Amino acid sequence: MTYPNQLFSAFAFIGFLFCTIPLYWHLEAWNAGTSLYMAWAGLGCLNAFINSVVWNGTVSNVAPVWCDISTRFTVGLAVGLPAALLVINRRLFKIASRTAAFSSRAERRRALFVDLAIGLGIPLLQMALQIVVEGHRFDIYEEIGCYPNTYNVTLAFPLVLIWPAVISLVSLVYNFLNVRFFWKSSQQLKEILGSQKVPNQNRYIRLIALSGTQIFFILPYSLYSIYFNIRVNPLNPWISWADTHFDYSHIGQFPSVIWRAIPATRTVIEINRWLIVFSAFLFFAFFGFAEEARKHYRLAYSFASSRLRLSDSSASRANSSTSSLDSSFGPGSKKGIATLVSLKGSISPLDSCSRPEMTTKREASLVSDYTLTSETSTFEGVDDQLKIMGIALEEDSSCPTPASTPSLSPVPPPPTAGVGVLPLPPNRLNFPLPHRPTSSYLDLCENV
Repeated sequence: MTYPNQLFSAFAFIGFLFCTIPLYWHLEAWNAGTSLYMAWAGLGCLNAFINSVVWNGTVSNVAPVWCDISTRFTVGLAVGLPAALLVINRRLFKIASRTAAFSSRAERRRALFVDLAIGLGIPLLQMALQIVVEGHRFDIYEEIGCYPNTYNVTLAFPLVLIWPAVISLVSLVYNFLNVRFFWKSSQQLKEILGSQKVPNQNRYIRLIALSGTQIFFILPYSLYSIYFNIRVNPLNPWISWADTHFDYSHIGQFPSVIWRAIPATRTVIEINRWLIVFSAFLFFAFFGFAEEARKHYRLAYSFASSRLRLSDSSASRANSSTSSLDSSFGPGSKKGIATLVSLKGSISPLDSCSRPEMTTKREASLVSDYTLTSETSTFEGVDDQLKIMGIALEEDSSCPTPASTPSLSPVPPPPTAGVGVLPLPPNRLNFPLPHRPTSSYLDLCENV
Protein backbone atom coordinates (compact mmCIF):
# COMPACT_ATOMS: atom_id res chain seq x y z
CA MET A 1 0.00 0.00 0.00
CA THR A 2 1.45 3.37 -1.02
CA TYR A 3 0.89 6.79 0.50
CA PRO A 4 -1.10 9.45 -1.38
CA ASN A 5 0.99 11.71 -3.55
CA GLN A 6 -0.71 14.78 -2.04
CA LEU A 7 1.03 13.98 1.25
CA PHE A 8 4.44 14.42 -0.33
CA SER A 9 3.29 17.63 -2.05
CA ALA A 10 2.23 19.10 1.29
CA PHE A 11 5.50 18.21 3.02
CA ALA A 12 7.54 19.54 0.08
CA PHE A 13 5.80 22.89 0.21
CA ILE A 14 6.23 23.12 3.99
CA GLY A 15 9.92 22.31 3.56
CA PHE A 16 10.20 25.17 1.07
CA LEU A 17 8.68 27.56 3.63
CA PHE A 18 10.98 26.27 6.38
CA CYS A 19 14.02 27.14 4.27
CA THR A 20 12.65 30.49 3.13
CA ILE A 21 11.79 31.91 6.58
CA PRO A 22 15.33 32.03 8.09
CA LEU A 23 17.10 32.77 4.79
CA TYR A 24 16.83 36.55 5.20
CA TRP A 25 18.89 37.02 8.34
CA HIS A 26 21.49 34.43 7.25
CA LEU A 27 22.00 36.34 4.02
CA GLU A 28 22.13 39.57 6.01
CA ALA A 29 24.90 38.09 8.21
CA TRP A 30 26.78 36.79 5.12
CA ASN A 31 26.66 33.17 6.32
CA ALA A 32 27.63 31.58 3.02
CA GLY A 33 27.41 27.93 4.09
CA THR A 34 23.98 28.06 5.72
CA SER A 35 22.61 30.34 2.99
CA LEU A 36 23.73 27.90 0.29
CA TYR A 37 22.26 25.01 2.23
CA MET A 38 18.89 26.75 2.57
CA ALA A 39 18.92 27.80 -1.08
CA TRP A 40 19.58 24.28 -2.37
CA ALA A 41 17.16 22.61 0.05
CA GLY A 42 14.41 25.20 -0.40
CA LEU A 43 14.59 25.26 -4.19
CA GLY A 44 14.79 21.47 -4.22
CA CYS A 45 11.55 21.26 -2.21
CA LEU A 46 9.89 23.78 -4.50
CA ASN A 47 11.00 21.87 -7.58
CA ALA A 48 9.72 18.58 -6.18
CA PHE A 49 6.44 20.20 -5.13
CA ILE A 50 5.75 21.58 -8.61
CA ASN A 51 6.60 18.28 -10.27
CA SER A 52 4.42 16.26 -7.91
CA VAL A 53 1.44 18.56 -8.54
CA VAL A 54 1.76 18.86 -12.32
CA TRP A 55 2.36 15.15 -12.96
CA ASN A 56 -0.03 13.80 -10.37
CA GLY A 57 -1.77 10.93 -12.19
CA THR A 58 -0.27 11.66 -15.62
CA VAL A 59 2.90 11.14 -17.65
CA SER A 60 2.09 13.57 -20.46
CA ASN A 61 4.85 15.87 -21.61
CA VAL A 62 2.90 19.02 -20.81
CA ALA A 63 5.89 21.27 -19.99
CA PRO A 64 9.05 20.26 -21.87
CA VAL A 65 10.89 23.53 -21.19
CA TRP A 66 10.17 23.25 -17.47
CA CYS A 67 11.49 19.67 -17.53
CA ASP A 68 14.75 20.84 -19.13
CA ILE A 69 15.23 23.34 -16.31
CA SER A 70 14.01 21.01 -13.57
CA THR A 71 16.21 18.06 -14.53
CA ARG A 72 19.29 20.30 -14.86
CA PHE A 73 18.63 21.65 -11.38
CA THR A 74 18.17 18.11 -10.02
CA VAL A 75 21.63 17.17 -11.32
CA GLY A 76 23.19 20.14 -9.53
CA LEU A 77 21.19 19.46 -6.38
CA ALA A 78 22.79 16.02 -6.03
CA VAL A 79 26.12 17.70 -5.25
CA GLY A 80 24.76 21.08 -4.11
CA LEU A 81 23.74 19.93 -0.63
CA PRO A 82 26.99 18.02 0.07
CA ALA A 83 28.95 21.02 -1.20
CA ALA A 84 27.03 23.36 1.13
CA LEU A 85 27.82 21.06 4.05
CA LEU A 86 31.47 21.10 3.01
CA VAL A 87 31.45 24.92 3.08
CA ILE A 88 29.96 24.86 6.60
CA ASN A 89 32.44 22.31 7.96
CA ARG A 90 35.42 23.96 6.29
CA ARG A 91 34.51 27.35 7.77
CA LEU A 92 34.04 25.85 11.23
CA PHE A 93 37.39 24.08 10.94
CA LYS A 94 39.15 27.35 10.11
CA ILE A 95 37.48 29.02 13.08
CA ALA A 96 38.36 26.22 15.47
CA SER A 97 41.96 25.96 14.22
CA ARG A 98 42.46 29.74 14.46
CA THR A 99 43.13 30.17 10.75
CA ALA A 100 40.08 32.29 9.94
CA ALA A 101 41.20 35.63 11.39
CA PHE A 102 40.24 37.82 8.45
CA SER A 103 41.39 41.31 9.31
CA SER A 104 40.69 43.10 6.04
CA ARG A 105 37.74 43.34 3.71
CA ALA A 106 39.78 41.85 0.86
CA GLU A 107 40.48 38.71 2.89
CA ARG A 108 36.83 38.32 3.81
CA ARG A 109 35.83 38.81 0.19
CA ARG A 110 38.36 36.22 -0.93
CA ALA A 111 37.07 33.73 1.64
CA LEU A 112 33.51 34.35 0.40
CA PHE A 113 34.56 33.69 -3.19
CA VAL A 114 36.15 30.40 -2.15
CA ASP A 115 32.96 29.35 -0.35
CA LEU A 116 30.85 30.25 -3.40
CA ALA A 117 33.23 28.35 -5.68
CA ILE A 118 32.67 25.22 -3.57
CA GLY A 119 28.98 25.55 -2.83
CA LEU A 120 27.90 26.98 -6.18
CA GLY A 121 30.72 26.36 -8.65
CA ILE A 122 30.93 22.58 -8.18
CA PRO A 123 27.16 22.06 -8.75
CA LEU A 124 27.27 24.23 -11.88
CA LEU A 125 30.21 22.23 -13.15
CA GLN A 126 28.30 19.03 -12.43
CA MET A 127 25.34 20.30 -14.48
CA ALA A 128 27.63 20.84 -17.46
CA LEU A 129 29.50 17.53 -17.18
CA GLN A 130 26.32 15.48 -16.92
CA ILE A 131 25.43 16.39 -20.50
CA VAL A 132 28.36 14.27 -21.67
CA VAL A 133 26.73 11.09 -20.38
CA GLU A 134 23.07 12.13 -20.77
CA GLY A 135 21.41 9.36 -22.77
CA HIS A 136 18.33 11.33 -23.78
CA ARG A 137 16.58 14.54 -22.93
CA PHE A 138 14.70 13.49 -19.77
CA ASP A 139 12.21 11.03 -18.33
CA ILE A 140 8.78 11.57 -16.80
CA TYR A 141 7.65 9.45 -13.87
CA GLU A 142 4.04 9.61 -12.76
CA GLU A 143 3.68 11.41 -9.40
CA ILE A 144 7.41 12.24 -9.48
CA GLY A 145 7.60 14.46 -12.52
CA CYS A 146 10.67 15.27 -14.60
CA TYR A 147 13.74 13.16 -13.92
CA PRO A 148 17.24 13.38 -15.44
CA ASN A 149 18.57 10.46 -17.46
CA THR A 150 22.20 9.46 -17.12
CA TYR A 151 23.34 6.76 -19.49
CA ASN A 152 24.96 4.10 -17.32
CA VAL A 153 28.37 3.99 -18.93
CA THR A 154 31.81 3.80 -17.32
CA LEU A 155 32.50 7.48 -17.97
CA ALA A 156 29.44 8.45 -15.91
CA PHE A 157 31.14 7.41 -12.66
CA PRO A 158 34.08 9.85 -12.70
CA LEU A 159 31.99 12.63 -14.22
CA VAL A 160 28.75 12.39 -12.25
CA LEU A 161 28.04 9.47 -9.95
CA ILE A 162 30.92 9.50 -7.46
CA TRP A 163 31.02 13.20 -6.62
CA PRO A 164 28.25 13.31 -3.99
CA ALA A 165 30.01 10.51 -2.08
CA VAL A 166 33.46 12.12 -2.43
CA ILE A 167 32.28 15.52 -1.22
CA SER A 168 30.41 13.91 1.68
CA LEU A 169 33.54 11.99 2.71
CA VAL A 170 35.64 15.16 2.73
CA SER A 171 32.94 16.95 4.71
CA LEU A 172 32.81 14.05 7.16
CA VAL A 173 36.55 14.41 7.83
CA TYR A 174 36.12 18.11 8.53
CA ASN A 175 33.19 17.34 10.80
CA PHE A 176 35.25 14.84 12.83
CA LEU A 177 38.07 17.39 13.21
CA ASN A 178 35.60 20.05 14.32
CA VAL A 179 34.24 17.81 17.06
CA ARG A 180 37.78 17.05 18.19
CA PHE A 181 38.74 20.73 18.32
CA PHE A 182 35.58 21.58 20.17
CA TRP A 183 36.12 19.11 22.96
CA LYS A 184 39.80 19.97 23.34
CA SER A 185 39.57 23.74 23.52
CA SER A 186 36.02 24.89 24.19
CA GLN A 187 37.12 27.86 26.30
CA GLN A 188 39.62 29.05 23.73
CA LEU A 189 37.02 28.59 21.05
CA LYS A 190 34.65 30.81 22.96
CA GLU A 191 37.22 33.62 22.99
CA ILE A 192 37.90 33.19 19.28
CA LEU A 193 34.24 33.25 18.39
CA GLY A 194 33.68 36.38 20.44
CA SER A 195 36.62 38.27 18.94
CA GLN A 196 35.95 37.18 15.36
CA LYS A 197 32.23 37.97 15.47
CA VAL A 198 31.31 34.56 14.07
CA PRO A 199 28.62 32.14 15.28
CA ASN A 200 28.61 31.68 19.03
CA GLN A 201 29.23 28.41 20.81
CA ASN A 202 25.64 27.22 20.68
CA ARG A 203 25.44 27.91 16.97
CA TYR A 204 28.77 26.14 16.53
CA ILE A 205 27.32 23.02 18.16
CA ARG A 206 24.16 23.20 16.04
CA LEU A 207 26.18 23.50 12.83
CA ILE A 208 28.29 20.47 13.75
CA ALA A 209 25.15 18.50 14.60
CA LEU A 210 23.39 19.58 11.40
CA SER A 211 26.28 18.66 9.10
CA GLY A 212 26.95 15.38 10.92
CA THR A 213 23.30 14.31 10.76
CA GLN A 214 22.96 15.32 7.12
CA ILE A 215 26.14 13.47 6.11
CA PHE A 216 24.87 10.41 7.96
CA PHE A 217 21.97 10.27 5.47
CA ILE A 218 23.61 11.61 2.29
CA LEU A 219 26.73 9.43 2.34
CA PRO A 220 24.91 6.06 2.56
CA TYR A 221 22.53 7.12 -0.19
CA SER A 222 25.41 8.22 -2.44
CA LEU A 223 27.19 4.91 -1.88
CA TYR A 224 23.99 3.01 -2.58
CA SER A 225 23.54 4.91 -5.86
CA ILE A 226 27.01 3.81 -6.95
CA TYR A 227 26.22 0.24 -5.98
CA PHE A 228 22.87 0.40 -7.79
CA ASN A 229 24.46 1.56 -11.05
CA ILE A 230 27.18 -1.09 -10.85
CA ARG A 231 25.22 -4.14 -9.73
CA VAL A 232 21.56 -3.51 -10.65
CA ASN A 233 21.60 -1.37 -13.78
CA PRO A 234 23.35 -2.80 -16.82
CA LEU A 235 26.77 -1.16 -17.13
CA ASN A 236 27.75 -0.20 -20.67
CA PRO A 237 31.15 0.83 -22.02
CA TRP A 238 31.77 4.34 -23.27
CA ILE A 239 32.01 4.23 -27.06
CA SER A 240 31.50 7.75 -28.35
CA TRP A 241 29.45 10.89 -28.02
CA ALA A 242 27.20 9.85 -30.91
CA ASP A 243 26.53 6.45 -29.40
CA THR A 244 25.64 7.92 -26.01
CA HIS A 245 23.36 10.60 -27.46
CA PHE A 246 21.60 8.41 -29.97
CA ASP A 247 17.91 9.37 -30.18
CA TYR A 248 18.57 12.19 -27.73
CA SER A 249 15.12 13.79 -28.18
CA HIS A 250 13.40 10.68 -26.78
CA ILE A 251 11.21 11.26 -23.68
CA GLY A 252 10.79 8.28 -21.38
CA GLN A 253 7.36 8.04 -19.74
CA PHE A 254 6.76 5.67 -16.82
CA PRO A 255 3.39 5.29 -15.06
CA SER A 256 3.47 4.65 -11.34
CA VAL A 257 2.28 1.05 -11.72
CA ILE A 258 5.45 0.32 -13.68
CA TRP A 259 8.20 2.06 -11.71
CA ARG A 260 6.69 1.10 -8.35
CA ALA A 261 6.67 -2.55 -9.44
CA ILE A 262 10.51 -2.57 -9.49
CA PRO A 263 11.71 -2.50 -5.85
CA ALA A 264 15.20 -1.12 -6.57
CA THR A 265 13.89 1.67 -8.77
CA ARG A 266 11.15 2.54 -6.29
CA THR A 267 13.67 2.70 -3.44
CA VAL A 268 16.07 5.00 -5.28
CA ILE A 269 13.37 7.38 -6.48
CA GLU A 270 11.55 7.60 -3.16
CA ILE A 271 14.74 8.14 -1.14
CA ASN A 272 15.94 10.75 -3.60
CA ARG A 273 12.86 12.93 -3.34
CA TRP A 274 12.21 12.48 0.39
CA LEU A 275 15.84 13.21 1.26
CA ILE A 276 15.52 16.81 0.13
CA VAL A 277 12.37 17.31 2.22
CA PHE A 278 14.15 15.77 5.21
CA SER A 279 17.05 18.21 4.71
CA ALA A 280 14.71 21.19 4.88
CA PHE A 281 12.96 19.96 8.03
CA LEU A 282 16.32 19.12 9.62
CA PHE A 283 17.65 22.62 9.12
CA PHE A 284 14.52 24.21 10.58
CA ALA A 285 14.70 21.88 13.57
CA PHE A 286 18.22 23.09 14.37
CA PHE A 287 17.87 26.79 13.48
CA GLY A 288 14.16 27.60 13.30
CA PHE A 289 13.79 27.74 17.11
CA ALA A 290 17.21 29.13 18.06
CA GLU A 291 17.63 32.37 19.98
CA GLU A 292 18.55 34.27 16.84
CA ALA A 293 15.43 33.00 15.07
CA ARG A 294 13.23 33.90 18.05
CA LYS A 295 14.75 37.38 18.06
CA HIS A 296 13.83 37.88 14.42
CA TYR A 297 10.35 36.49 15.08
CA ARG A 298 9.92 39.04 17.86
CA LEU A 299 11.15 41.83 15.60
CA ALA A 300 8.71 40.78 12.90
CA TYR A 301 5.89 40.62 15.42
CA SER A 302 6.79 44.04 16.86
CA PHE A 303 6.92 45.55 13.39
CA ALA A 304 3.55 44.09 12.43
CA SER A 305 1.92 45.09 15.72
CA SER A 306 3.37 48.61 15.55
CA ARG A 307 2.03 49.04 12.05
CA LEU A 308 -1.39 47.88 13.18
CA ARG A 309 -1.31 50.19 16.20
CA LEU A 310 -0.26 53.04 13.97
CA SER A 311 -3.25 52.45 11.75
CA ASP A 312 -5.55 52.19 14.77
CA SER A 313 -4.11 55.37 16.29
CA SER A 314 -4.57 57.24 13.00
CA ALA A 315 -8.17 56.13 12.88
CA SER A 316 -8.66 57.06 16.53
CA ARG A 317 -7.12 60.49 15.95
CA ALA A 318 -9.46 61.05 13.04
CA ASN A 319 -12.40 59.89 15.15
CA SER A 320 -11.35 62.05 18.09
CA SER A 321 -10.97 65.06 15.81
CA THR A 322 -14.40 64.37 14.40
CA SER A 323 -15.85 63.96 17.88
CA SER A 324 -14.23 67.15 19.16
CA LEU A 325 -15.44 69.13 16.19
CA ASP A 326 -18.88 67.62 16.54
CA SER A 327 -18.90 68.46 20.24
CA SER A 328 -17.86 72.04 19.57
CA PHE A 329 -20.35 72.58 16.77
CA GLY A 330 -23.14 70.23 17.66
CA PRO A 331 -24.70 71.35 20.96
CA GLY A 332 -24.61 75.03 20.15
CA SER A 333 -25.95 74.48 16.66
CA LYS A 334 -28.78 72.25 17.77
CA LYS A 335 -29.67 74.66 20.54
CA GLY A 336 -29.47 77.65 18.27
CA ILE A 337 -31.54 75.99 15.55
CA ALA A 338 -34.22 75.04 18.05
CA THR A 339 -34.20 78.58 19.38
CA LEU A 340 -34.49 80.08 15.93
CA VAL A 341 -37.35 77.77 15.06
CA SER A 342 -39.20 78.50 18.29
CA LEU A 343 -38.72 82.25 17.98
CA LYS A 344 -39.49 82.53 14.29
CA GLY A 345 -42.36 85.01 13.84
CA SER A 346 -42.47 85.86 17.56
CA ILE A 347 -39.16 87.60 18.24
CA SER A 348 -37.92 90.96 17.30
CA PRO A 349 -35.62 91.32 14.34
CA LEU A 350 -31.89 90.92 14.84
CA ASP A 351 -31.29 94.64 14.30
CA SER A 352 -33.40 95.47 17.35
CA CYS A 353 -31.54 96.48 20.43
CA SER A 354 -34.17 95.21 22.85
CA ARG A 355 -33.27 92.18 24.99
CA PRO A 356 -36.49 90.90 26.47
CA GLU A 357 -36.59 88.48 29.35
CA MET A 358 -38.95 85.80 28.22
CA THR A 359 -39.76 82.13 28.41
CA THR A 360 -41.21 80.25 25.47
CA LYS A 361 -42.20 76.68 24.95
CA ARG A 362 -42.68 74.84 21.67
CA GLU A 363 -44.14 71.44 22.17
CA ALA A 364 -43.68 70.34 18.59
CA SER A 365 -40.02 71.25 18.54
CA LEU A 366 -37.20 68.65 18.57
CA VAL A 367 -36.03 70.20 21.84
CA SER A 368 -38.65 70.26 24.60
CA ASP A 369 -37.86 73.37 26.65
CA TYR A 370 -35.72 76.41 26.02
CA THR A 371 -35.55 79.26 28.54
CA LEU A 372 -34.38 82.59 27.27
CA THR A 373 -33.38 85.16 29.87
CA SER A 374 -31.75 88.55 29.75
CA GLU A 375 -28.76 87.27 31.72
CA THR A 376 -27.56 85.22 28.73
CA SER A 377 -27.42 85.93 25.06
CA THR A 378 -30.52 85.18 23.06
CA PHE A 379 -28.48 83.04 20.69
CA GLU A 380 -26.51 81.22 23.33
CA GLY A 381 -24.63 78.55 21.44
CA VAL A 382 -25.37 80.27 18.15
CA ASP A 383 -23.28 83.39 18.63
CA ASP A 384 -20.04 81.50 18.50
CA GLN A 385 -21.34 79.52 15.60
CA LEU A 386 -22.15 82.64 13.60
CA LYS A 387 -18.79 84.15 14.41
CA ILE A 388 -17.07 81.06 13.08
CA MET A 389 -19.00 81.38 9.84
CA GLY A 390 -17.91 85.00 9.42
CA ILE A 391 -21.12 86.75 10.51
CA ALA A 392 -20.32 89.39 13.11
CA LEU A 393 -23.17 90.61 15.27
CA GLU A 394 -22.64 94.12 16.62
CA GLU A 395 -24.14 95.01 19.93
CA ASP A 396 -25.38 98.46 20.94
CA SER A 397 -24.38 99.33 24.43
CA SER A 398 -26.82 102.24 24.41
CA CYS A 399 -29.89 100.03 24.35
CA PRO A 400 -31.78 100.35 27.60
CA THR A 401 -32.64 97.36 29.69
CA PRO A 402 -36.38 96.92 29.97
CA ALA A 403 -37.83 97.23 33.44
CA SER A 404 -40.60 94.75 33.07
CA THR A 405 -41.26 91.61 31.15
CA PRO A 406 -43.00 92.33 27.85
CA SER A 407 -45.58 90.16 26.23
CA LEU A 408 -44.62 87.20 24.08
CA SER A 409 -45.17 89.19 20.87
CA PRO A 410 -43.86 92.72 21.57
CA VAL A 411 -43.90 95.41 18.97
CA PRO A 412 -40.31 95.95 17.96
CA PRO A 413 -39.09 99.50 18.46
CA PRO A 414 -37.52 101.27 15.53
CA PRO A 415 -33.77 100.81 15.20
CA THR A 416 -31.59 103.43 16.81
CA ALA A 417 -30.21 105.89 14.34
CA GLY A 418 -26.53 105.85 13.73
CA VAL A 419 -26.02 102.24 14.83
CA GLY A 420 -24.63 100.06 12.09
CA VAL A 421 -25.87 96.51 12.32
CA LEU A 422 -24.79 93.84 9.87
CA PRO A 423 -27.95 92.03 8.78
CA LEU A 424 -28.01 88.31 8.23
CA PRO A 425 -27.99 87.04 4.68
CA PRO A 426 -31.40 86.42 3.15
CA ASN A 427 -33.16 83.30 4.32
CA ARG A 428 -30.29 82.61 6.75
CA LEU A 429 -32.58 81.40 9.46
CA ASN A 430 -34.16 78.87 7.14
CA PHE A 431 -30.92 76.89 6.74
CA PRO A 432 -29.53 74.65 9.49
CA LEU A 433 -26.15 75.49 10.82
CA PRO A 434 -23.46 72.90 10.21
CA HIS A 435 -23.18 70.38 13.02
CA ARG A 436 -20.92 67.79 11.38
CA PRO A 437 -17.45 68.25 9.95
CA THR A 438 -17.21 68.65 6.24
CA SER A 439 -15.36 66.31 3.92
CA SER A 440 -12.50 68.77 3.50
CA TYR A 441 -11.87 68.66 7.25
CA LEU A 442 -11.79 64.89 7.23
CA ASP A 443 -9.26 65.00 4.44
CA LEU A 444 -7.20 67.42 6.47
CA CYS A 445 -7.33 65.13 9.49
CA GLU A 446 -6.25 62.17 7.41
CA ASN A 447 -3.31 64.12 6.06
CA VAL A 448 -2.27 65.01 9.59
